[in-house]
Amino acid sequence: MIKTIVQVHKDYNSSEERMREKIEKVAEEITNFGNIFTTNYDLYLYWIIMNIKERDEKQENHYQDLFWYKKDENEYTYFAGKPLGCSKKIFYLHGALFIYQKYYSEQKKIKRNKAEKLIDLISKEIHRGNIPIFISESEGRIKEEAIRKNEYLNFCLQELEASNNPIMIFGNTLYQVDKHLIEAIKKTQRNIYYCIYTKGKNLSSILKEKHSFSEKFNIEKWNVEFVDAETVFKLN
Repeated sequence: MIKTIVQVHKDYNSSEERMREKIEKVAEEITNFGNIFTTNYDLYLYWIIMNIKERDEKQENHYQDLFWYKKDENEYTYFAGKPLGCSKKIFYLHGALFIYQKYYSEQKKIKRNKAEKLIDLISKEIHRGNIPIFISESEGRIKEEAIRKNEYLNFCLQELEASNNPIMIFGNTLYQVDKHLIEAIKKTQRNIYYCIYTKGKNLSSILKEKHSFSEKFNIEKWNVEFVDAETVFKLN
């Protein structure tokens, strides 16, 4: 599965112009949000975050992934377990293509460099037999067990549990296999905004999805509101 993702994944600079424009537009708008908790494995969000960092000279709106501790000979950075400064943070809840387990207690992140494309660096790691931290178990209990055993992933899940900020859920239906995320969100009382893709769906289908999501939360305790997903980012 990991190798397939790498094979079909283009580098940012070689992506179609329309895709690069979308990434740049999302980068402009995503700074309006707070911390990001993502279950995506791919590089698109990585590119968005780097785009923000490059355009934000004062570094007032950039995101930090907590991989800033030391560098090895390949300029890989290591998980520090605490932020550097007061930047907004991004947490890769299920791992990512560029995050690896070096030793039992150390996680490292590949950083892009001017000499090689990031996707090529990832491919080299995989060919060396180094597999990214990548949670894809199909059973919820096994999935959570794998997360709890990994220092970085467990840290991310605990941060989600501890947060009491309003949360917008975008692009994730929170199926039963991700029950650990539902339970983490329910650890504290907060406003929940759930994004629904309405394009091409009839009213019955939309109401069914609303009902399915509402059942996951006690609406008397959590204020759940629904948002049309296409209105979150202005990409046109």
